[in-house]
Amino acid sequence: MFYLYIMQELDILIPVGPSDFTVIEDVIKYAQKNIIHRNLYILTNKDNFPTLMNISNVILIDEKTAQYPFTLDDIKEKTKYKSRAGWYYQQLLKLYAFQGIPEILPSYLVLDADTVFLNPTTFLEDGKACFATGDEYHSPYFQHMSALHPSLKKYYPKSGVTHHMVFQTHYVNELMYMVEEHHRLPFWKAFLACVSEDDPISGASEYEIYFNYMFHNHGDKIVVRDLKWKNAASIDFDNEGYDYISVHNYYRKIQVCYPFNNASIEFHNRMEQELFQSRWFSSRPSNFGPHSLTPEILLDWMKDVVIDCKDYVILFILTDRCAHTFNNAFYAGLWNVDDFIALCDDNLLLVKNVEEVRTIFNAIQNIGELGLNYII
Repeated sequence: MFYLYIMQELDILIPVGPSDFTVIEDVIKYAQKNIIHRNLYILTNKDNFPTLMNISNVILIDEKTAQYPFTLDDIKEKTKYKSRAGWYYQQLLKLYAFQGIPEILPSYLVLDADTVFLNPTTFLEDGKACFATGDEYHSPYFQHMSALHPSLKKYYPKSGVTHHMVFQTHYVNELMYMVEEHHRLPFWKAFLACVSEDDPISGASEYEIYFNYMFHNHGDKIVVRDLKWKNAASIDFDNEGYDYISVHNYYRKIQVCYPFNNASIEFHNRMEQELFQSRWFSSRPSNFGPHSLTPEILLDWMKDVVIDCKDYVILFILTDRCAHTFNNAFYAGLWNVDDFIALCDDNLLLVKNVEEVRTIFNAIQNIGELGLNYII
């Protein structure tokens, strides 16, 4: 009876890095108001404790001293792109929370640290985890899944990437055991080993893995429901009618230096959809995904598809593609602002306000510097 009782309640877990400090208090405030839970755990580096100490009714957990079977250094050692180690690290922290934080309940809701639940939302119905869905599709995620285990594939037509997820310890253990038997490795090592060298920057998704595993193997133990959500520029405006929003770090940073709002985000999303549904894109190799883009490839697309949208395309590239995809490319020197402007000019895609572009580039570079362990 006690086990049945605790299956009806959950804890909340939020991994937090320095890039989340500007929004985390709002994330927690709304979670405490709108999500029924027992404890709310903040998982972070102990160096961040002073910044978070004033937030009430949370439990701070030092990721370095928690009982995880790996460290960030372990992940870096086994990750080709060291600047992306933090991204894979935070995925594994979520999956292994039942080991790292033994006192956490068997059902725990992971919230990304930029995700704000604006309205009361239920996550357990008679012990069944409630899942939302999204529209993202990134083929390397599913290549990684099938490499992890032959039975793992995309079973549901929509995406499980929704910036939050209810994990249940029994099923996470079951998934890990299945993978470990297949690879004869600890799950976390198999997870990293299966990231393709074709897309090591964004080559796995813990949300897609668990969502599709549960839908296929325990479809009667979950509830897939519609929640209205979006990526937003700010918590403060134009969010009426949404259950939750995700205020991504690159949107938050760029709006400081550029008039950036939900309308421009919607424009970016339409542009991205046009790109990835275009005949130009479909003619690319099968392993060519959003994170395979380079300045030259984007300019090729701009000339071929949207030549009449020059100024908007420039902004789209600088924000949506550079900020989200190429944090690591800045360090490698692949995206140089002067080279990019010259490349545009050479292709008759004139940048009207060079100084404004420089400002945007500087802001994007700062995102990489501020991201530290957690890079979006």
